[in-house]
Amino acid sequence: MTNIDTPSDLIRALENLSVFERSGHRAVHKPLLVLLALTRVQTGADRLVRFSEIENELGKLIHEFGTTSTKSPVKPQYPFWYLKSEGFWEIHASAELSRRKGKNEPTAAALRETGAAAGFKDMVWELLRQDPNLIAQCANVVLAKSFPESMREDVLDAVGLDVPLLVHRVGRTPKFRTEVLRAYNHCCAICGYDGRLEDRVVGVEAAC
Repeated sequence: MTNIDTPSDLIRALENLSVFERSGHRAVHKPLLVLLALTRVQTGADRLVRFSEIENELGKLIHEFGTTSTKSPVKPQYPFWYLKSEGFWEIHASAELSRRKGKNEPTAAALRETGAAAGFKDMVWELLRQDPNLIAQCANVVLAKSFPESMREDVLDAVGLDVPLLVHRVGRTPKFRTEVLRAYNHCCAICGYDGRLEDRVVGVEAAC
């Protein structure tokens, strides 16, 4: 794990942020948590936040913007725990955390019961707190990596982050349709209609 001591280190870490993907579904849980944490810096909140305090908000965001299967339960404990593998996040608990059977991650109940709290590491928090422009840079890196352009403003509004959104209007790329449909799990963003028929998408189109 590389130490993060400079703004460039942080930007590089966010550019390389790992996002779980399976069968075309991307779990943008970590990016959403990073954006929530950036909002905390911008609004002057405490560096560490308890899982019990952020669980519901993060869960709602995952439900709204996450792109995993709609049949999968929302599990905000996963990004809260696994973001520490990225080098800029830390987690503290008042006691030993009970793990899921055969798994490395703790249960949501264990995070609540031990008052587990997490947030950016001290050095990273100070870098962000001292430079509002760095907050905007980080947010735009996360948005560009994890969300199609058509969703980014909605994501910013949902997490409460006030930064300028960098938009590059260069016309649609061949990947535009694929990215938008994947982001919305191949369903209509308005009515939820599932446009998949076996391996084909029918009755649903991407628009900006």
